[in-house]
Amino acid sequence: MLFLNTGFGISFEKYEVVCDVDANNNVHETITLLIFNNNSEDIKDITYIVPQTLKNLEVYSDRGVKSYSAKLIEGATEIYIELENPIKKGERGEIKLEFDSNNLVWDKENGEKLLSISVPAVKSKFELIIKLPPGAAVVSPQGFLSITPQGYVVDTDGKRIVIKWEKVLENEKSFTATVAYAIITKPITNNTLTYGFVGVSLLLMISIIFLVITTRKNKLYKNKISEMQNEIENLSKILEKKDEEVKKLNEINNLLNNDLKNVNKNIEAYKKEILEKDNEIEKIKEEYEKCLRKIEELKKELSKIDEIKDELEAYKELSERYKKELETLKDSINKKDEYIKMLENKIKEYESNKRDILMNVLTDEEKEIIDLIAKHGSITQKEIVEITGMTKPKVSRLVSDLEQRGIIKKIKIGRINKLILSEDVLKEND
Repeated sequence: MLFLNTGFGISFEKYEVVCDVDANNNVHETITLLIFNNNSEDIKDITYIVPQTLKNLEVYSDRGVKSYSAKLIEGATEIYIELENPIKKGERGEIKLEFDSNNLVWDKENGEKLLSISVPAVKSKFELIIKLPPGAAVVSPQGFLSITPQGYVVDTDGKRIVIKWEKVLENEKSFTATVAYAIITKPITNNTLTYGFVGVSLLLMISIIFLVITTRKNKLYKNKISEMQNEIENLSKILEKKDEEVKKLNEINNLLNNDLKNVNKNIEAYKKEILEKDNEIEKIKEEYEKCLRKIEELKKELSKIDEIKDELEAYKELSERYKKELETLKDSINKKDEYIKMLENKIKEYESNKRDILMNVLTDEEKEIIDLIAKHGSITQKEIVEITGMTKPKVSRLVSDLEQRGIIKKIKIGRINKLILSEDVLKEND
């Protein structure tokens, strides 16, 4: 499957979006994609995501369209297209999408309107064309730029204003354009009046351009540009908030990773301390064995009491002293055993809580994927999509995140890639 924003060895030789806007805020979009396959695998189907709702979808291709569908996902529309004839390596294929949208134009004060459109961005030669309704003119709302982003060309077909962007896109998330306009006059069918209106419109546009060029030299205009830039920043607050949320989540993730590293360091310190205690215990055991051997020697010596009567008392005192040392060593061993048990309990407590700590930083969807893998032992991404009902892009992103964090990993069984839990997670489950 080919997603518009992915694909190694695949190039988009043409990426054109045409937006035809009518006076009732309806937008008819036509999207044309010319794809060149420089990969070894055939392109059998394509997924294109439109960041808004749509209707009256039509799909065309010189490769033939076997089937297509549109699915609404969190305010966006995922369009899936299956081709009759796959695009093989070294071949080209053109795909055209046509649909209507009624949620791209907002009515502002004083009859002004604001068109905002976003499309997925991919490395390509990109062209966006916006055709304003007949009788519409570009306006400059207070504090806003009329048209964004820069790099556009304003033209006319004699009846309506046409705005064009031509640029080479890199691997970006999306391309967004806005146009502020107002419908000044209703469309007139009489050719003479139409040409007259076009002439007046052109004169008006020339006057506006001249005024803009002149006022650029004025400091007040510089201040207004600054105000406009501030308003543009205000328009991007929502995006900035989302970026901040992502940044905060990354900070939380980093903090959790640091905490986990500290816990691992503590575990290593505990292990080192346990090893040292084990060495001490071994030494104590050796001393204990020595004491036992000495006691045996003393017993042998005591059996010769008739021969060493004079030394008996001395041996008795030595025996008592060793017995006391033995009791002391036993007490020390008991204390060490209790300490070892305490450390083992701490380790067990950490091991039992480690999975909870890990699971607490995961989203519900990530937990669901981990539980599915734990339940089946191994599973494919396709099976996860079928079981959970999540989209393929979403599952792919979640799996990639979990894999990068070392929670799951991919293994190849035959020609199929399957997902399994990492060794650390398996140990925690055990």
